Amino acid sequence: DGSVISKKVKPNFKTLGPRFGKDMKTLAEAIRMMSHKQIALLEHQGHLSLELDGKVFDIQRDDVDVMHEDIEGWLVASDEQNGIMVALDTEMNEELEMLGLSRELVSRIQSLRKESGFDITDRISLSIQGSEKLLDAVKKNDAYIKSETLATSLIATLFDPLSAIQGREDSVNGESCWLSLEKYAS
Repeated sequence: DGSVISKKVKPNFKTLGPRFGKDMKTLAEAIRMMSHKQIALLEHQGHLSLELDGKVFDIQRDDVDVMHEDIEGWLVASDEQNGIMVALDTEMNEELEMLGLSRELVSRIQSLRKESGFDITDRISLSIQGSEKLLDAVKKNDAYIKSETLATSLIATLFDPLSAIQGREDSVNGESCWLSLEKYAS
């Protein structure tokens, strides 16, 4: 049915046992084998007829426990009373990862600005050395980083121990980086 949530039902023996006694074992198996369509009908109508070995069993909504199984990459939450279900795609894509790295980098730069005693309106010249992944994030979000940190210039290079910049060594989401900033002299 195109949904990302897999639903399964399991029998509620407390309500079924007293009504179906000796047929319970067969009925429990049939309930476990219910299709998505049958589960949806039961949820929508509040009851469902199951036919087994020539017998018809009328199942009520509270005769079963509906379980929602999260599918990999999705986080599922539901509110049974209001019939609302939300599924969030939790797969991390490259664009989101780059944005996350950039935001964390901005946070580090802001801290360094504060530690350096810069005024909130001071423009800066920014130098960054880091891993390939970090530089990729800087390249993709250059304008964002500059505007958030008031950087008039931004020089980003791959870290090289032989030409390491004088600055603070840091780690941004596990990616090594070195930051150096100066007040921009206009």
